Amino acid sequence: MEVPSWDYRIMLAPSQMILVTQYLVLQESIADLENEIVDCQVDASRERDLPRVKIHRKDIAEAQEDLQTHKIDKERVERALKREEERLRNVVGGGETLAKAQAKKLRFYLGKDIKTVCLR
Repeated sequence: MEVPSWDYRIMLAPSQMILVTQYLVLQESIADLENEIVDCQVDASRERDLPRVKIHRKDIAEAQEDLQTHKIDKERVERALKREEERLRNVVGGGETLAKAQAKKLRFYLGKDIKTVCLR
């Protein structure tokens, strides 16, 4: 039975869903931390009160540390997803069509199969 790769009913395995969820959560938290850093930098540049500037600088340093750890975690999860995608592409036999569809779905979540160009 041929399973179309675009079929929304194609389910990922629980371990694959965990990796995808971790990847998406980390991606969102990285964007939030980057926005927080920019906001703190803008606030620090507007402040005239020295104690508040120190507080903003401390917040920036903490956010940058968190951002670095989140980026490292995201790279780790991304490597695991790429290994899983490679494993799925190498499946031969009866489950080949489902494995290829799952690999395509993983590529979609990683942003590799998105056809529109991001303008950011």
